[in-house]
Amino acid sequence: MQQPIISFAIPTYNRSAKLARLLKLLYAQLGSVETGAVEVIISNNCSTDDTSTVMEAYAVYGVRSFHQGTNLGLDGNLRFLYEQARGQYVWFFGDDDILLPGALVKVIQALNAVRPDVLLFSFAQPPGKTEPSFDTPGAITVIKDVRKTIDLVLKCTKISIYVIAKQHAKASLSPAVPVNTNYDFVVLALSALQRSECPTLCILREQLASCDDEYCIVRYDPVCATSMWKVAEHPFAQQHYPELMRLLKEKCQREFIGYMLTFRDGRLTGHPEFAEAYQAAIGQLTFQQRFRHDTRALLRGLFVRLGLIRLKRATLIRIRGMKRYRQDRLQRWDEAETTLTAVRSLVRSAKGRLVSYIHALRPRHIAWHIRRRLYPSTPVITRLGHKGELNIRIYPNGDISEAIYQDGVFEANEVELVTTLLEPGMVFVDAGANLGQYTLLGAHKVGNSGHVHGFEPSARVFKELEYNVALNGLADVCTLNNIAVSDKIGIARLSQYPPGAEGYGSLGNAHWAAEPLIGFAEVATITLDSYCRENGVPRVDLIKMDIEGCELPALRGAEQLLKGPESPAIVLEMADQNTVGFDYKAMETWEYLEALGYRFYTFGRRGRTIEPTVRPLDFSDSQNLLAVRPPVRPSWQNLFRNCWWSVEPLPAGFKQFEKNCQFSPIYEKGSAGF
Repeated sequence: MQQPIISFAIPTYNRSAKLARLLKLLYAQLGSVETGAVEVIISNNCSTDDTSTVMEAYAVYGVRSFHQGTNLGLDGNLRFLYEQARGQYVWFFGDDDILLPGALVKVIQALNAVRPDVLLFSFAQPPGKTEPSFDTPGAITVIKDVRKTIDLVLKCTKISIYVIAKQHAKASLSPAVPVNTNYDFVVLALSALQRSECPTLCILREQLASCDDEYCIVRYDPVCATSMWKVAEHPFAQQHYPELMRLLKEKCQREFIGYMLTFRDGRLTGHPEFAEAYQAAIGQLTFQQRFRHDTRALLRGLFVRLGLIRLKRATLIRIRGMKRYRQDRLQRWDEAETTLTAVRSLVRSAKGRLVSYIHALRPRHIAWHIRRRLYPSTPVITRLGHKGELNIRIYPNGDISEAIYQDGVFEANEVELVTTLLEPGMVFVDAGANLGQYTLLGAHKVGNSGHVHGFEPSARVFKELEYNVALNGLADVCTLNNIAVSDKIGIARLSQYPPGAEGYGSLGNAHWAAEPLIGFAEVATITLDSYCRENGVPRVDLIKMDIEGCELPALRGAEQLLKGPESPAIVLEMADQNTVGFDYKAMETWEYLEALGYRFYTFGRRGRTIEPTVRPLDFSDSQNLLAVRPPVRPSWQNLFRNCWWSVEPLPAGFKQFEKNCQFSPIYEKGSAGF
């Protein structure tokens, strides 16, 4: 088996949303590199959020996932990832950082061309920063001058910028060298250079990674000071750049004294290594050095020399007390968190009951139930749409009619999404039009310059659809068809249900609806491709498809339309219970569209928030999804502003990469992380 060039190692802890974002960015770039060149490994450091769910969703793409049973700490997690890595280089990447477009290809190209011991690149922090971290003269700079190499390695200490040859990194990740802060990655890089016969550093000037808006402003603390001391004591740096290490040591000494004198009531974190390092620093301190670098430190030094023994005892006592204080505080916090979780659950439950009570007292809710009980067969004309700009005739039965009567629309999120996507002049196909909610709203949005093609196979419901279109004067904008869309032209059986439940009618053989089945009716079927040819429809911009499990046959019958240069966006329902009667799984619909280049999105409240989604494990629960084949239409770019990494076409070779992925993820107990 070919050895990967890079092991992309992600230690993670309680950042499920940020991990999902990173994996989406990485997933979009893997198709641009040679198959097998990159392996992705993730170690979940005993997270308590949805991290495991995110990892399982990506396991089908060959991501190697490990779930730790106990928290190993950052250093333990990194050691675990290193041991699991199979690549020639290990690229540790923070789960809260952002991989910028093209980064993976550029790093691999540089590694193949230079074969360095350490590779660094510019990091954009804060987000939007345009100046590169490394202002080197060329896009790729190879440095073999040892002093210059040390100087550049010390310049930036972000975990995600270090790509280190694995054969040189092992000793630096031994348990005896704890990795506590980003300074330890400097130690890691220095050790890799030290173990090389010809130390080589490669610098990429371009910014290849960034952080998000929640980036941390790093402040020094005793842990940072001890890590800086470790860098200053590194034999490779001491041998080749002693004067720089001497200045770094003096800075550490000043930090040590400052922390010792400002340690009050456990407000600053102590560290087991701190007292020993402090004593070493004080022993090497001279008054001349202190006065030259920091006058305030001179006064602190005088105080320390006058009360050294008493201060040492007090400090050790405070460090031990701090440990007990932190343990007690964590225990109290766990108890408070348990109580708070219970309170939140009660509040959510009470809020849900209150909302249901308020909803039950709404006048239209009461009026609906009166009509349903006293006049179940008498139609009523009511408003349609959030603004009530249209009218629709409904009968007081069924969930769809009830939602329209009380709230103006049925499935508010889907309605808002469809009306947001549609614009004047567009062509809209409503497959499974039912009473005509989407047909009417779509016709209202596309206007006289656009057109709506509605398909409803049920004869009784089709009459209501015709009536509602005529009621709103939209007959010139709509072409209505009493026919079902499928993968062939012919005749099929449509299951029939009582009034109000006609929406459950299906061409399948299984019938899962709670309503009683009252019979079957023969209906004509047609493919969307043949319909468009026969009726001179040059393009379709949007398809709404709610046809109770017949989605895959209908999409196969529209293959030419979906492969065209102006392929339509698709809003569809996917559920395994609907597809049972057609002898296929809803996942096959996903795979069919994905093979045509479509990508899937979820949409939030009112349909105005669109987010990329990954392949679920199954569709045991019904999901309404938006499928779009990149590139998206220019007028939709603003709607997809949060999906900038997924609206461009898939890179060449992506399908081959996906085909060759390992589909048997490895799960082991254990974890580490940030």
